[in-house]
Amino acid sequence: MYRIFAMLLLAFMLLGGSEVVVYESSRDTSDWVYEPNRQVQYAVAVSPEEWNRQLSQLEPPLRRSFEIDWETEFPILVYLGEHRTGGYVVNIDKIVLSDKTLTVQVSRRSPGPGEMVTMAFTYPTDLVTLPREYLDKVEIVRFVNSDDELFGQVNLLP
Repeated sequence: MYRIFAMLLLAFMLLGGSEVVVYESSRDTSDWVYEPNRQVQYAVAVSPEEWNRQLSQLEPPLRRSFEIDWETEFPILVYLGEHRTGGYVVNIDKIVLSDKTLTVQVSRRSPGPGEMVTMAFTYPTDLVTLPREYLDKVEIVRFVNSDDELFGQVNLLP
């Protein structure tokens, strides 16, 4: 039994199976539905200057700030912009490192017909910080939905 497992593991490694899940959300988003009236906005940066530049390009600007320890972590943010009611949510479901690419899987939710929602402007946002040690292994950060459709990507190399 152990030989079979060892052989499968070796075959996986030899065939380039270097995909590693570096983050997985505890939130179940499998039944979320979203009416795609807005694109996902995102930011990921290796320095505070680049982070502030990317955040300044979000529309509308974020109404909150985040504490990032730039010595030990780097941030990944997704943002849906402004909505006139509650019930909208964005979630980073999973982050996978494969070769030199981080793939950030994102789920979005909008309120269903007749659903009770807060009557206030909301700004759905999710932020994950990863250990800075991953940076030397990453060149590109891709943002995708659960069907692997690309929202966009950021090249981390200068």
